[in-house]
Amino acid sequence: MEKSPFKEGDVIFYQEGKNLFIWFTKYPLTEKNKVYIPEAYLIVKNAKENNSIILIEKEKSFSILVVKKGNLVSQITYRKKPTDIDNRIVLLAKEYSLKDYRVIKNPSYPLKWDLRDIIKFSNFEFSRENVLQWLLSNMAIPLSVFFIGLSAYKILDYRYLKMKKSSLENYLIQLKQENRDIKKKIRIAQEKKEFWENFIKKELKYPPAYPVLAIISNIIYKNDGFIESINYSKEMTTAIVGLPKKRKNIIQEFLNTGFFRDVKIVSVTRDRLSKDYEILNMEFYMKEIQDIKRKKENEQ
Repeated sequence: MEKSPFKEGDVIFYQEGKNLFIWFTKYPLTEKNKVYIPEAYLIVKNAKENNSIILIEKEKSFSILVVKKGNLVSQITYRKKPTDIDNRIVLLAKEYSLKDYRVIKNPSYPLKWDLRDIIKFSNFEFSRENVLQWLLSNMAIPLSVFFIGLSAYKILDYRYLKMKKSSLENYLIQLKQENRDIKKKIRIAQEKKEFWENFIKKELKYPPAYPVLAIISNIIYKNDGFIESINYSKEMTTAIVGLPKKRKNIIQEFLNTGFFRDVKIVSVTRDRLSKDYEILNMEFYMKEIQDIKRKKENEQ
């Protein structure tokens, strides 16, 4: 903050390899749990230019972005447009050794973001637990789904409980021969066993949220798309996504993962921000976990 030109401002940053990108804001970021993505980053990402100088003129500011080999190397923002803008462009091109560069004025690229952009500019350490905590606080996911996603692999594994069930039943037979106090413990243990069996049959019937959301996000991103909204539920997940008009059979890609028994496109509308994109309202119908496991075993 000592290098910031603003006394009461804040800092937005992310690291890409050996490069550290820093933006200073004029005013403090009011909510620290939100993810702030700089406009310059989104413009350069969507522009997909090699060497260019991008000029952005707004009502109360004027910005110059310098892009070299597809990376943002400089952003200069003025309160108003300089009078010697042509000279400044020439000096910046020399300073950053730009060759065969383009000058772009007020680009109309849609500011699209995806899950990887959120992770770049989020202030939590990337781990499975932290990602699940972020999903819980930012999406309408039931508490039971969060509990399954966080704990199923550690304490509620079905095969582990099945083995413990057999061992516990043999142990119960032995205890029944002793006294009434032990019989009482047996009854309690049996009730717990039945509770967890019923819990597994009910709550672990369908895949948890984390792998389902990851699969949908990866396939949409791989096809140069973006996600506007997504709502997870155990049997059916809905999503509103943007995809290029010229695309492959994306439904078959989802079906090939083995997680979905059906994928439907409910509606398609024109993307008002890009003539080459469409907005799709999609529904994803999940397979039961036992069917997913059975398919994997047959493939092996």
